[in-house]
Amino acid sequence: MKEDMQIHSSFEHLSTHMQNVENLGDLSSLPDAFDAIRPLGLEDFGAILWAMPDQKFPKLSEALPTMATEDVQNLWTGASGFRLLEQSLSFVRACAASYASAQNRGLAGQKILDFGCGYGRFLRLFSYFSDEVYGVDPWDKSIEQCQAAGFGDRVKLSEAVPEDLPFDGPFEFIFAFSVFTHLSESSTHACLNALRAVAADDALFMLTLRPIEFWDVAMAGHTHLNSDPKKMKQCIKDHRENGFAYYCTDQVTSPNYGDTSISMEWLANNLSGWEVVSVDRSLKDPYQRYVMLRAI
Repeated sequence: MKEDMQIHSSFEHLSTHMQNVENLGDLSSLPDAFDAIRPLGLEDFGAILWAMPDQKFPKLSEALPTMATEDVQNLWTGASGFRLLEQSLSFVRACAASYASAQNRGLAGQKILDFGCGYGRFLRLFSYFSDEVYGVDPWDKSIEQCQAAGFGDRVKLSEAVPEDLPFDGPFEFIFAFSVFTHLSESSTHACLNALRAVAADDALFMLTLRPIEFWDVAMAGHTHLNSDPKKMKQCIKDHRENGFAYYCTDQVTSPNYGDTSISMEWLANNLSGWEVVSVDRSLKDPYQRYVMLRAI
């Protein structure tokens, strides 16, 4: 995986820029390091961060966040390396385009919150736009990963079902990738309310939802879930009848975390303080539907 990512530094424009940064750049802080590679554009910015540390560029490697190991990437997000970067960039570009269209300005310089930051893959990519990118996650191992990588106090631990969040805000943009695809109905309401409390008025919030087709894929045995036709058929029925389907394999120790599909009708009818702005999807990750909300 490391070789897969570091091939990008063999491109002359990349290797020349990175060597100039090594020789001349002021890398005394994380914002300085991000600022030094932003001129390369979003995708090369991401490729550099995915390949850190790179022994050919020791100063950059010391200043920039260390990427999670291949094992962590695969275990936590189901992919790694270039494939994961491509999937992730599709979401980032969709967020940036939808934000610009809805707000008539770009994400540059905005205060951004990653809700459910995991090991920080999107903290890295959204740092292309702003030095004010923060993350929360209810799992202490996520926070440990991010802090060990170099994100420091930009990430904080949240409650599993939060009444409030450890950052005051207000945030101009919030995103939650593959979070509401796992929450119970009560947790979904709680998280939407907690996020509205830290959102600026008129802020935008991009979340992902699973479509009903997820359960067909699960029933065929192509997901992390055990194929259980009876339970999967019940989830399809719940989605069609109620707009919300939730399947939890551990109701005892993790009753609020499982697998979820939500219809747009359910979401629109259960929003408080938010309204739907737009929807999108990437064919690189077809079972994540992107939904942009506006704080009202």
